[in-house]
Amino acid sequence: ERKSEGKMILSLIDFSGNEKKTLAEGNQIFGTNWSPDETKLAYSVASNNSGQAGIFVADANSGKVVQLTVDIQLVADAVRWSPSGKKLLAANAVQENEGYKFITYIIELK
Repeated sequence: ERKSEGKMILSLIDFSGNEKKTLAEGNQIFGTNWSPDETKLAYSVASNNSGQAGIFVADANSGKVVQLTVDIQLVADAVRWSPSGKKLLAANAVQENEGYKFITYIIELK
């Protein structure tokens, strides 16, 4: 949900439409993708201030949020899950000279 210019909020909502938990706040929240078993949500947050930034995974059952990395702040596409749900794929867009260079990361979950 966009709260104001430059501020977005990602919330976990139950089937009745009640908000269970605010998962993230930032300038942009994007790249969201559910795990194959539909119990975890991976997403990226960009923030210009001291707020959250990086790639996160939220557990839909417990609401627990884990930050995986702060190194990947400009995800170029949706974060992708492996079929097993044990790895994530993320592409980072890094400005270089007059264009962008894309770096792909594989993040193994434990």
